[in-house]
Amino acid sequence: MDIREKAGALEAFQKQLKKDNKGKIVEVDREEIFSIDTITHYFIRNPGFVGRNSSEQRRPSTLKNYFGISVDKDGNKRWDGKSGYFSRFFNQWREGHCSKDVRPCLRDVDDLLTWLQNEQRIWKKATSKLAVLIPLLVVLSEYPPLRDQPLAKSTLAKLETYKSKLDAGVRVEGTERREHESVSRFKDIKDAIYGRFQKKNDIPVHTGKIHKAWIYIKMYDEQPVRDDWGSLKIMFEDVPRMFLNRVEKNFKDPVVKKKLLDINAGNILYVPDDARKPVTLAFHVYKTSNTYGITFVPFSIPLSTDIRKYISQLRNKTYLFGKGKMSSYVGKMLFEAGVKKKTNDPEYKPGLNTGSINLLRKSYVSTAFAAESLSAIDRETLAFAMKHSPMTSPSYLREHGLKVAQEQKNELEKIADNK
Repeated sequence: MDIREKAGALEAFQKQLKKDNKGKIVEVDREEIFSIDTITHYFIRNPGFVGRNSSEQRRPSTLKNYFGISVDKDGNKRWDGKSGYFSRFFNQWREGHCSKDVRPCLRDVDDLLTWLQNEQRIWKKATSKLAVLIPLLVVLSEYPPLRDQPLAKSTLAKLETYKSKLDAGVRVEGTERREHESVSRFKDIKDAIYGRFQKKNDIPVHTGKIHKAWIYIKMYDEQPVRDDWGSLKIMFEDVPRMFLNRVEKNFKDPVVKKKLLDINAGNILYVPDDARKPVTLAFHVYKTSNTYGITFVPFSIPLSTDIRKYISQLRNKTYLFGKGKMSSYVGKMLFEAGVKKKTNDPEYKPGLNTGSINLLRKSYVSTAFAAESLSAIDRETLAFAMKHSPMTSPSYLREHGLKVAQEQKNELEKIADNK
């Protein structure tokens, strides 16, 4: 009787757990619990967070790199059974022998490290080796059936040691790469985009039309944010006063953050009915948002007028530039404007104008540093802030970013002094 009662209580407890974790639990046979397929499907339902103390979930792009998890047009997450660094790593190292159970491979962590460091020829640089190693670290530290096992802990310790060496290698590679890279002046890039895309709308007859590429680069010129303007949702209203008041007191206000996310998973463009009022960017989804929080950034009235004109040309007025990432569009735009050259182009120069979104940012930053009014201390602090702040315009950094940047610098210096 006692056994039956305990069994009933256990069954009730399990049902409650399933109810509380609906959509997160992956039900599999016991012998498949450590397979690559099961582990990947766990992360489809449990994406995890961007950092240990973060409440921000990993982005779809990160999950695609780590585990090959893609999102279809209906928002359903899928895995094709082979993509992602995690799966590719084991398939290359042990030719798929551990696809049903990764534990035997993890017991040979020394062989794993020897192979990754010296034998394989796919991931040659420290940057690429680190990229393929990180998903394995994520699995060892987050996958519930594995993370608390002594095997996972001992393997994780050795991999973390190797990761610290790779981190140093990545810094060296970054320095070497920057020494061989150069970018055009931002003004020259902007002029090239105007000449290729917008000039035909202005000369010889002013048509009033505004090309997508032209409004894009004008917005970036005025507000060079750490975002590609993808999935920028249009709201035809003023920024709610409650949002402004709360963020003024606390730029990480959780209530406003939640309401913004309820409106759009990306950033938001507020377009008031009154044309005398500026169009305002609600900037809350970006890489360093945990540090810099929410920012409401008004565009100038002349640019706000152009943005309104551009919106009036759109058939679908949900998103300013459409839904999805803009990197491929920006890359194509820069090629068509002649800013970037293909390798078979006679004018191609290695290291000149590499990247797309990052190219715009690097060009803007280099232009800002060329200002003769900046002191040596300003340049050092701006350099630190520009790597992390949500916007790279000197005026924004002086008003908002420098304080945070200086605080971060002080913390780093304290850590260095204590070593």
